[in-house]
Amino acid sequence: MRLQTRVIIILTFMWALILLALAADSKYVVSRNYEYLEKHLISLEIQDVGRAFDHMEYSLVLYTVPWSVWNDAYNFMKNKNQEFINNNFVPGTFTSSQINFFLFYDNNGKLFYGRQYDLLAHRFVPLSPALLTYLNSNIDFLKHPNIQSRKVGILNTRDGMILMSSLPILKSNAAGPVAGTMLMGYYLTAENFRDLSNTVGLELSFFPIADIHKDPELSLMFQNLISSKKPYVAWQNDAFAYGYLMLYDVNHKPVGMLRACISRAVYHQGLSTERHYLIIFSLLGIVVLAMIWYLMKLFILDRVISVSHQVQKISQTNAFDSSIVVSGSDEISGLVASINKMMRLINYSQMQLSYMAKHDALTHLPNRAYFYNLLENAIVEAHNTGTQIAVMFLDMDKFKEVNDQFGHNMGDKVLQHIATRIKEVVGKRGVAARQSGDEFIIYITNATTEIAEHIANELLKIPREKSTISSTEGRIAFSVGISMYPKDGETVEELVQHADQAMYAAKRKSSNTFHFYNKAPA
Repeated sequence: MRLQTRVIIILTFMWALILLALAADSKYVVSRNYEYLEKHLISLEIQDVGRAFDHMEYSLVLYTVPWSVWNDAYNFMKNKNQEFINNNFVPGTFTSSQINFFLFYDNNGKLFYGRQYDLLAHRFVPLSPALLTYLNSNIDFLKHPNIQSRKVGILNTRDGMILMSSLPILKSNAAGPVAGTMLMGYYLTAENFRDLSNTVGLELSFFPIADIHKDPELSLMFQNLISSKKPYVAWQNDAFAYGYLMLYDVNHKPVGMLRACISRAVYHQGLSTERHYLIIFSLLGIVVLAMIWYLMKLFILDRVISVSHQVQKISQTNAFDSSIVVSGSDEISGLVASINKMMRLINYSQMQLSYMAKHDALTHLPNRAYFYNLLENAIVEAHNTGTQIAVMFLDMDKFKEVNDQFGHNMGDKVLQHIATRIKEVVGKRGVAARQSGDEFIIYITNATTEIAEHIANELLKIPREKSTISSTEGRIAFSVGISMYPKDGETVEELVQHADQAMYAAKRKSSNTFHFYNKAPA
């Protein structure tokens, strides 16, 4: 039976029991409560806009981290090698990430190297003098007192507003000392605010400081934001309201206001509810109201509360793989079915995000961070069982020539094929991961030197195999370095470092070979 039908039946039954007609003051009570609720909900939506903008800053920091915590960037600050520039600061780097700037500053706050790319004209342009002048006058944004330091925010330059992140340049293991500062950023354009609008599902407008002072209404909203120091809500008319949020630069100075246009659905719902209850309270008596309360509680409210409690419990425990259970077959049941479907989608999305966070996007092998975590657990297990672990560092020699001759698309196919074959060779004996670029790292549990040597030989056969990547056959080779736990190290860092050193020893020895780590005599 439909919920609406139940309400009609209940009201009809109650009508026969009416003894008194009551006129209530619901208009004042309901109006005030709905106005408070509407203002609260609008404030929450404006706060969501602020969190969405914070997410833009956080996303920029996340993109900057792999560049700033990288041995190549760390070494670049020492020798400023042209190869690093040629390999990394190409148009694709800027267009794929929608970044306008890459800047390197030394620890004295002096520009070491920088590059700017015009995303609209698709070409490199000289570094913005306005940006450099701004950074020279805000030297604190360029300095990081420790390796955990992070700075991100808006730079309000003469050329326009720039969203910029500033991170210390560290080694790939996130160790210091700090070699300098890496900055990445992009101009905040109307397109960025349109994307933000799509993200939060609200119509957003941005007003720079210069435009605000030209408009009396905007100027008043600006003063209200300054005085309240929190989002401000203004009722525009019966159809919609405006919510205002101040944006600040890295020096905590206002750079402009974000305005969200929000439909006053709650207000109209309040008017509808108000009219509805005015009629009811004018006609029904105390007895009728008590019976209506009882029956509505029995047939509706208890079910809604039950659903609410289940939703709260799921939200608190993040148990999105569970389902909400409710009796009956009406709109509430349909709503619960929709919620259950949504939770299944959320659970699936969480699983996908978890997978993406732990695996390399191209090869689908575990990424470096996840591999290090697995290796650390394997070391604990090997310590408890008294077994050995072989750590192999594999580098693809002459892979750059494949990229240069056949293009990066072919290079990606080669990497995917190689990754698949490495995973097949390793099998269930261990884990293979993509370290970075054309480097892979492997660990084998319950290993001996003979087992490690056998697997290394199997890996060295891969470049000589017939494959679907026929045009690249014979153009690459492997260099494999091997370290053994616990002989060559008892930590992840030591084993990986020694395997890396052994790999370079293999490179010096000959093409397509492997080498065990040999500790230099004291």
